[in-house]
Amino acid sequence: MIDPQKPNYLSTPVHPSRRRFQYQADHPPASPVVTIITPFYNTGAVFHETAVCVFNQSLQDWEWLIINDGSDDPDALAILDHYAQLADPRIRIIHQINNQGLSAARNKGALHAQSQFLFFVDGDDLIEATLLEKCLWCLLSKPALSFINSFTVHFGSKEDVSKSDFGERERFLVENCATSNFMIRKIVYQAVGGCDIDIRDGMEDWDFWLRCASKGYWGDTIPEYLFWYRRRQNHEQRWTNWGDSQKFEQFRDSLHIKYSTLVEQGMPSLATAAPTMYSEQSLWLPVDNSLKKNKKRIMLLVPWFAIGGGDKFNLDLIGQLVDRHDCDVTLVATNTYGDTWSNIWLPVFAKLSSDLFVLKHFLNPTDFPRFLHYLIRSRKIDSVVVTHSELGYRLLPYLRAQCPQVAFMDYVHMEIPNWMNGGFPRLSLMYQQQLDLTLTTSNHLTKWMTDRGGDPKKIETCYINIDADAWNPALFNRTAIRADLGIAQNATVITYVCRLVDQKRPQIFAKVMNALKNEHPNIICLVAGDGPERGFLEKYIEDNDLSFVKMLGAQSENEVKQLLACADIFFLPSDHEGIALAIYEAMAMGLAVVGADVGGQSELVTTGCGFLLPRLNNDDAEIQAYTATLSMLIKDPQRCRRVGQMAQLRIRDHFSLNAMGDFFMQAIQRACEITRTHPPARIPQDLANTWALEVIRLPVQS
Repeated sequence: MIDPQKPNYLSTPVHPSRRRFQYQADHPPASPVVTIITPFYNTGAVFHETAVCVFNQSLQDWEWLIINDGSDDPDALAILDHYAQLADPRIRIIHQINNQGLSAARNKGALHAQSQFLFFVDGDDLIEATLLEKCLWCLLSKPALSFINSFTVHFGSKEDVSKSDFGERERFLVENCATSNFMIRKIVYQAVGGCDIDIRDGMEDWDFWLRCASKGYWGDTIPEYLFWYRRRQNHEQRWTNWGDSQKFEQFRDSLHIKYSTLVEQGMPSLATAAPTMYSEQSLWLPVDNSLKKNKKRIMLLVPWFAIGGGDKFNLDLIGQLVDRHDCDVTLVATNTYGDTWSNIWLPVFAKLSSDLFVLKHFLNPTDFPRFLHYLIRSRKIDSVVVTHSELGYRLLPYLRAQCPQVAFMDYVHMEIPNWMNGGFPRLSLMYQQQLDLTLTTSNHLTKWMTDRGGDPKKIETCYINIDADAWNPALFNRTAIRADLGIAQNATVITYVCRLVDQKRPQIFAKVMNALKNEHPNIICLVAGDGPERGFLEKYIEDNDLSFVKMLGAQSENEVKQLLACADIFFLPSDHEGIALAIYEAMAMGLAVVGADVGGQSELVTTGCGFLLPRLNNDDAEIQAYTATLSMLIKDPQRCRRVGQMAQLRIRDHFSLNAMGDFFMQAIQRACEITRTHPPARIPQDLANTWALEVIRLPVQS
């Protein structure tokens, strides 16, 4: 999946560097769930790339109709023969004697389709592995939608990313905001009469959207970059309705005449009502999609794919499971809220596994339970790991009843005092009977849970840890980085790296910086991160003339490493933590840490390798204490360096990432053995179903 912030257009869905989940059907479907329709007219070797995308789809219950639209090129015909001879009964080649154009080819495919859902993809375009599955479930979950597509990547002769979507209904009256690659209900395609076969010079898809709208049908767009549209050098010449400005205006004018009612009255709106609660459909699995399995499969239920220590730990864990322990990993984000930062790391996670789902992007919340059940069955998951997903905990009784052979465990980072009397550790205790094993970030948290009734035989400590070879200041040129950032070589650099949320106490951080500014004119503070408190911090910096505090926004892992490599001190005055991953990183990079003595952080930051200050009920007193500690390190750079060196040695000697990965994998194996030998008492099926329906009726956010 492309990163829209830093797009790499060479890393297409078929690039060898892409990580691929093992998608292969157990058996051909008795009847296809989706019909893929691809027009083919003298298509060249790029067709093989489209084919790879089709075969690599996470949804394997498909049929593929390749419509040969009168091809006469020998090489193209040889390509068709190759696919006709494959021993895959899901593929059918349908021939048209003469070249009749894209619209006629699509209509021909729809006529021969055996399924109730049609997916159109042209023979030179590419699709991400989960596109078909997400489109299908979106239409199943949202009955008001007639068709669905995704955000688009343009690659080839022109490169960009496009968020244009069906949500911008009125724009479709003046321009074409979508491509001709989409999924539609066959009944809708038939009701509107398909595509206009008289349009041969491009923009037949624009006409089709307005044709649907004129009959009251409309769709939506999945907010992920799942479709790759190939641009060619002669694109505008081949499709003159698009490339010739005069012909474009004429075509648009003809559409306005043809669909004058839409111009006068506007585009149709969509009903937004979700499926009826407690309906027979609400927990029914509409598709099987049973996939072969040749390695252990793990599912992680997380709240989001955001920027933060917990999310970075998930990345490290997945890397260990995939690279060192040869597992397939399915990733599911369950939150139902959030803004632009809440899933900003989606492309980063996608580099480790293609089997990745943000439920709110394509499902009504009422369908979250049955989709999770479907994923576990489809992938033949061995173990489900819940990590700070409220919905994941609350659905445990339902999922255990549906999937009794699957191991369920959780990983908790920290107690949250002001939510549910402890937050996720409290949830873990509430659902302890449905969990085979619980892992925590610290001995402090393990004790917190056992003190509150947790079974000590089922709760173990697994430190987050870090790859000290990758987080190593020797890999970076401190002098050059400072020069690039415009930082004087003799300046003291303080870093504040975190998600900008209340938990990290940006108000305290800002006031400490304000207290330091007059006494220490030769300091620079680098703030790396994003989140809901960013606006506050930017305003405070401006209002108090803290020009030495540089707001850098969200940073990639390598950028964070460079910031730490050029820094001296790491400051994190958290309200609560398990053990902050950012502190592991800072210590590995040889920084002196100043932070809060909360959670299990004293298990990592011991005497001589950092300073942890107690949480007080007096903000002014804490600000004074942090200011004094930072001032001491700024005034004594030699001591600052010694503390950083001791921190680096502690990480290397006691907290290796491989040790974490090995421990976690062993825990998964233990959980699977516990499920096999001592399974929990099963909740009756009807009660489990009722429980799931009650859960989705309540306002669960994560």
